[in-house]
Amino acid sequence: MKYIEFDFDVKEPEVYRDILLAEIGDLPFESFEETATGLKAYIPFTKMDKGQLIKWSKSIPYIISHRIREIESVNWNEEWEKDYKPIMVENQCLIRAPFHRNDPRFLFQIIIKPQMSFGTGHHDTTYLMVKHILNENIYNKSVLDMGCGTGVLAILAEQRGANPVWAIDNDDWAYKNTISNCLLNGTEYVSVRFGDSDSIPEKKFSLIFANINKNILKNDMEAYVAHLDDEGIILFSGFFEVDIDDMKVAAEKWGLKVKRTDTLNEWAFLKCVKK
Repeated sequence: MKYIEFDFDVKEPEVYRDILLAEIGDLPFESFEETATGLKAYIPFTKMDKGQLIKWSKSIPYIISHRIREIESVNWNEEWEKDYKPIMVENQCLIRAPFHRNDPRFLFQIIIKPQMSFGTGHHDTTYLMVKHILNENIYNKSVLDMGCGTGVLAILAEQRGANPVWAIDNDDWAYKNTISNCLLNGTEYVSVRFGDSDSIPEKKFSLIFANINKNILKNDMEAYVAHLDDEGIILFSGFFEVDIDDMKVAAEKWGLKVKRTDTLNEWAFLKCVKK
């Protein structure tokens, strides 16, 4: 079977890439791949008329341009496994797939099953979050992972002794993938919920992880703070280094004190404490 590859360039990829992914989720695309400028999407040649796809893409205002090419049938699982490499963080945590070998050198090992070609934990912001979670004392503390994606941060939190742990995402794929990965890792104390900031349980948390894009972080920060213990900690990522000052202003507005910043390949991280 032949496939059509759509290579979309979008305005502000860190903002509109997720929106585009949600938009095309209702169309019969079978695989997606994040790029520096947007998103690649793959659809069987017979599933949708190419002219319709071109017309549809021109109707989306934040799509700058698109490129189309026809490709032969692809074994997506083989492609994902070929490109999926284990992630080693601070010589303490290994994030790997089920087809990678166990490595006893690492105190923490998280198994993430690659599905489609995104959400596998390879993003720089995931590395930043994992790095700083490893440095926090979270034993027997309550944790909320907002925008949990594959559930990697929630799983690590439980492995480091957090209890209870809540993981929330408003993307159906992410919600189901987190459940699957929690089962794969044998978690006992992670509760997964579908939704957004309105779905946060009516309780307070010692730590909140929020690895989402800047606009959502700023929009939902008030809700996060409302569910945070006094002196509780929020770890933020998902935004660029150039956005650090903007995020600091937003954090101070809602009663957070910035305790630490970090960057990796132009992506940024903030650790904040509730005053």
